[in-house]
Amino acid sequence: ANKKYAAETLQKDYAIFRNVLEESHPGIYWYTPKENMDRYFDLGKEQLKDSMTEPEFKKVLSYVISKINCGHTVVKNSKPYAKYLDTVRGKTFPFSVKIWPDTTVVAFNLQRKDSLTVRGSVIKKINGLPVEKIIDSLFQFISTDGYNITHKQQSLSNRGNFGSNFTSVFGEAEKYTVEFIDSNNKT
Repeated sequence: ANKKYAAETLQKDYAIFRNVLEESHPGIYWYTPKENMDRYFDLGKEQLKDSMTEPEFKKVLSYVISKINCGHTVVKNSKPYAKYLDTVRGKTFPFSVKIWPDTTVVAFNLQRKDSLTVRGSVIKKINGLPVEKIIDSLFQFISTDGYNITHKQQSLSNRGNFGSNFTSVFGEAEKYTVEFIDSNNKT
């Protein structure tokens, strides 16, 4: 799981990634002009100066590929890594969320002993970051058709996706500090 791949190996894989997309993707420039897409490709390449784990490399690829704005073009884990994820018992993000344009609420709390953060609690901050900033950051890694925000909101609202995306982008934490508004309108 923590295997690091040499920067040279990642750079070779990245060159193949870019080449395949530029040669074969039917709509690579439908929503993002070539000069902008070239900047995103270059930005991704610049991040490959040191060795990385598969999740770190996937984060770079996901960011770049999301800029194509094609909901059918995504980055998945390798088969061995996906198999590893199916068997590992790691830390789990404490809840699932439901996201609307102006509100993010707890949909399901995995911490059964937590009687405060209940379904419907309006999330304001996680680990000191405003939820709007978190969502905007996570949106940068999610592929969608065109400029469709609804798909990104629904994608993060699917059970477990918010937590796995949050962990992927912001890292895993020992504890999560959540500021929320309860049903009595108390913070």
